[in-house]
Amino acid sequence: MAFRSTVVAVGTALLLSGVVAAPALADNRTSVELSDACDPVSFNQAGVSCDPRAGGDVTLQQLVAAIQKNPREVLREREVLDWEFSEDELTVRAGTTLMLKNVGGELHTFTNVGSSPTLGCVPPVNALFAGLGLPPAPDCSPAVFAATGVAAQTRRPMTITKSGVYICLIHPWMRTDIKVI
Repeated sequence: MAFRSTVVAVGTALLLSGVVAAPALADNRTSVELSDACDPVSFNQAGVSCDPRAGGDVTLQQLVAAIQKNPREVLREREVLDWEFSEDELTVRAGTTLMLKNVGGELHTFTNVGSSPTLGCVPPVNALFAGLGLPPAPDCSPAVFAATGVAAQTRRPMTITKSGVYICLIHPWMRTDIKVI
C-alpha cells in the first residue's frame, strides 16, 4: 500500500507542476531518454501507473524478480529489463539544457542527489536493495518530483547547473553522472 500511495502522490505533484523552458544547449548530446518496459496490465493492477501507449511487456513480477536476483549488479549496470537512462555519463557546460524524453510507460524523475548514488523515494523499491549500504535519497518532497519528474510519453527540458549523480527517485538504478564544466 505504501508504494501505491507514493506513486499517486508523485503523479499528483507532477500534474500540478508546469514545464519551465530553459535557454542553453548541451554539448553534442542534447537529450536523455528515460525508458522502461512496464506491462500496463500487471502494473496498473498493482496500483502503479503504466501508460499502455508505451507498449511494454515486462510484468511487475518479472521486474521485481530480476532485481532480487542480483540487486548489486542492477545498480552497477544502471539498467534492468530496459529500465534505464540512455546516457551513463555526460559532461556539459553550466546552464546546458537537456531535453528529457520519457519513452516509457511510467513516471520517471531526473534528480541530482549529490556526489554519489542513493536509494530512491519508494520504500518497497528501496527494500529490494537493502543491505547494499546506499543512503536514502536526500529529498523526497513533492516539490522535487514536480521539478524533476517526466510523465510517461512526454518531454521536459531541464537546465543543468551542478555536477552530480542524477537518478530516478522511483527507480534508483537508473542513473547518469553529470560533470559540469
